[in-house]
Amino acid sequence: MRKRSKSREYAVQILYQMDITGDATQVACINFWESQESEVEEEVKLFTQELVDGVHAHLAEIDAQVRPVRQQLAALAHGGSGPQHFAPGVFRALPNRSDYPSQGIHQ
Repeated sequence: MRKRSKSREYAVQILYQMDITGDATQVACINFWESQESEVEEEVKLFTQELVDGVHAHLAEIDAQVRPVRQQLAALAHGGSGPQHFAPGVFRALPNRSDYPSQGIHQ
């Protein structure tokens, strides 16, 4: 696996650990690296730390973007209109994002 891809995978694992344990960023990273069975390259660790710090610094903004999607998922789980109508709703929940298509798969 490429270094940046591995860093992204590690970042998701660390962020999940932080969410579950409530550990601070540095503590979670230290614990995570100590739990790895094999040595991890310093370049991978540095990029992973950059990703974790970036997510942590922008958590309120990320939560604001995720909240509408989470609400749509909850509505679908409780008898919503079905998955064929979900994808367009997800894209509408991501305003002003040039990196996301403006329409869902089924439109």
